[in-house]
Amino acid sequence: MESIDPDAVEPFDAVVVFDVIEHLNEPVETLRALARLLRSGGIMLIETGDTDSPHFARTGKLDPYCGLVEHVGFFNRRSMAEAGRRAAGLELAHFERSIHSQYGRGAIVLLGAAVFRAYNAAYWALRGLRALRVPLPRRARDVAAGPCPRSTDARNHFLAVLRKPPQAGG
Repeated sequence: MESIDPDAVEPFDAVVVFDVIEHLNEPVETLRALARLLRSGGIMLIETGDTDSPHFARTGKLDPYCGLVEHVGFFNRRSMAEAGRRAAGLELAHFERSIHSQYGRGAIVLLGAAVFRAYNAAYWALRGLRALRVPLPRRARDVAAGPCPRSTDARNHFLAVLRKPPQAGG
């Protein structure tokens, strides 16, 4: 992103940020930089985990999504709208819950389902090790103590569309 000079390129109609924002230490600053690349009225599509999802409400900080060390930021409708507003006045134009593993078709969906099956198997293995009182690292203990693993049926992500307001007279 730092390699693109917004003054040296034509503005984009859309910027896509799928499975990225949860990895950023400074998400608002990144959204602000990306917003500079958008034309007036352009949109930014963002997909990430949804902390307002029913699944997350059941599992809270024990949700496996929180256990991924590279996930440093967590969002919901309200926080995404606020992050967009702070990032050059982007407005939340659309928000919908989504199933993370079903964005693709064919092999991508099958791969997503296979990953979730492997994750669920690992979860139950951790539960078994915990029941046997095998010493586990803290995060593994927390995941094993959690009520349930992530499921491919849960709408535990969202798709948000942030829109750069049209400029006056433009």
